[in-house]
Amino acid sequence: MISKIEPTFQEYKTALDSIAGGHSFAIVVWGFEGKIRSIVELIEEEMPTKYPESKIPWLDFKKAIQTYGEVPKRKKLTFDEAKHALRKQMEEAWYFQKMFNLSQGDEYPEVEAAITQSITATETLLQQMDIAPIACEEIYFDLGANDYWAIVISWPEGAEMFEFLHFID
Repeated sequence: MISKIEPTFQEYKTALDSIAGGHSFAIVVWGFEGKIRSIVELIEEEMPTKYPESKIPWLDFKKAIQTYGEVPKRKKLTFDEAKHALRKQMEEAWYFQKMFNLSQGDEYPEVEAAITQSITATETLLQQMDIAPIACEEIYFDLGANDYWAIVISWPEGAEMFEFLHFID
């Protein structure tokens, strides 16, 4: 079932990227980490010293912590809270993308329909899971002018990480 989420999230990413073009945009990434134990241990740590590795190639948490002088904020979530947070971040990435790419406004209705469909499909797939997640969390990091969020849902066979970066150049 988890493998079914990747194509729907990829459809969302493709629709979102179809109107990118300005200097500021939303970056979204989905990743699956099979080493579940390490991620669950990270979630369970009260003062985590490590973070899941970002699938955004140039984002290095360790360097970002040194640069910005603060650690990412982490919040444990219930599965329902994680599904809600994921929907919220998917919608907010779309609003951010739309706001900074106004010149492509004539494409919005078609793209918005694809975005809405993929958000609903991702949410439906999560609701249809026949296994309960081990743990869920939200990570937020203020990267100066940029904001980063990750929703991590840990399953018995691995963890899914949905990443969102609002990049302002």
